[in-house]
Amino acid sequence: SEDAQGGGGDGVSSGFKTGALAVGAALVVLWGLKRLLRRPS
Repeated sequence: SEDAQGGGGDGVSSGFKTGALAVGAALVVLWGLKRLLRRPS
């Protein structure tokens, strides 16, 4: 929470980090789903 008190640019970098984490998490989930679907029953 201390970083939020920095400058105006911190808000942009914070939003970028959040977006990057969201995209990364989505890619991991999609990758995991593909592996589950490929797994022979």
